[in-house]
Amino acid sequence: NTITVTVDTDTDTVVKKVNEFIDAYNALSTRIKELTKYDKTTQKAGLFLSDSTITNILDRMTSLVTGTVKGLTEGSTQGNLVELGFNTGSIGSAIGTTDTLQIDEGKLRDAIKKTPTRVAQLFGAVDTAAGGSQGTFEQFKAYFDSLSNATGIFAQRQKIATTQIQDI
Repeated sequence: NTITVTVDTDTDTVVKKVNEFIDAYNALSTRIKELTKYDKTTQKAGLFLSDSTITNILDRMTSLVTGTVKGLTEGSTQGNLVELGFNTGSIGSAIGTTDTLQIDEGKLRDAIKKTPTRVAQLFGAVDTAAGGSQGTFEQFKAYFDSLSNATGIFAQRQKIATTQIQDI
């Protein structure tokens, strides 16, 4: 009796997870923008207007999406999510219409098919070469973990606020 085992990449699941990431990224980005804006018409300020900690989160998110991953072992040793189809809209689009993260699914599917190890390394599912950097999604996880852990900025701010309330 012959048994055949086939191992293949589940491209649909990868694309689904990327879309879920993009939806979450855009939701958080939109919420941060709402909380840090000033509406000239109503003259109302967002709850976190001028709060550099909150605006820095959005800046860091953007830099992670557009940043370079080093130590890739398939193709060039450096790459980023743009090569997988991540973008903020077409070049030449009207101002204000290109501020959400998008994915060119065709480009992503093609990259998964042709260079699956590279895609996995860019995302962080597979280690890069020695001395390389973490994949983008691993960098996101590490960043948000650092914000929310016991010694992170949110814990520090909560401690300060609690002390201030107790001093009243």
